[in-house]
Amino acid sequence: PEAADSTLQVPSARLLEEEGFSASGRLAMDIGDRRYLEVCKEVAPHDRDDDHRSSQLKGSSELVRVIAMQGQTLGYFPRDYVERHNLLHRAVGLLVTNAERHVFVHRRSPAKSVHASMLDMFVGGLVVGGEDPEAAARNEANEELGIVIAPGIARMEKLFDHSFMGPRNRVVVSCFRVTMEDPNAIQYNDGEVVWGSWMSVPDLQKMLTKEEFVPGGLAMWKETVRRNLVDVGDGTI
Repeated sequence: PEAADSTLQVPSARLLEEEGFSASGRLAMDIGDRRYLEVCKEVAPHDRDDDHRSSQLKGSSELVRVIAMQGQTLGYFPRDYVERHNLLHRAVGLLVTNAERHVFVHRRSPAKSVHASMLDMFVGGLVVGGEDPEAAARNEANEELGIVIAPGIARMEKLFDHSFMGPRNRVVVSCFRVTMEDPNAIQYNDGEVVWGSWMSVPDLQKMLTKEEFVPGGLAMWKETVRRNLVDVGDGTI
C-alpha cells in the first residue's frame, strides 16, 4: 500500500496519550518504522489482500489488518508475514475475572509462534480482516476459552487502548474486561491455552516476580494497575 512517510512517523508518548493510547517499550525508528515502510511498499500483490471480505482464515495465512502509527489501515497481510517483519497491527486483549474478583491466569501452548509456553493474564488475538475490536474480542473469548458473552455466562466492557512496541511484536491492543458469571464455562477450545487458574491480585503480583509472562500482557497489566482498574493492595478489581 502506498503511504506518505509522514503517516509512519513515531509519535511522542504525549501524542499517544492524547489519542487514548499508552506508550510502552522503545519508541524508536530502529525498531522498524523505516523497514516497515519499505516492507509495505515492496510486498508482492499475492502477499496482500485489500479486500478484507476474503480474509476470514485461521492460522498463519489469515489476513491481519496492518496500520500506520496514526491508526490508518495500510492493507491486509498474512499473519506469518506480519510476524516475520514485525509490522504494526491491531489486536485485542481480555482480562478475565470472576465474581470473587480473581484474575484468570493461563499458560500459552508450546506450539505458539510467539512467546510460546509463557504465562499471561490477558487472553487475546489479532484483529483479522474487517473485524472491529469488539467482535474480535468476542471471537477470541470463545475460541480460546469457550466463553460466550451472554447474560448469565459472561459480560464484557472496554477498558482502554494500549500501544506496545517490542522487538518481536508491534501492536495497538484494545483491552477489555470479561467478568464471568459462570466460572465453570471456561474451556480450552483451540489448544492455544494449556493451563489456567484463578488468582487473587496480590497472588498474581507475587507471581510476576517468579515466572516469565508475555511482555505485551505484562505491559497491559501494568497499565491496568496504573489506571486504578485493579487494587493491588486488597485484590479488588
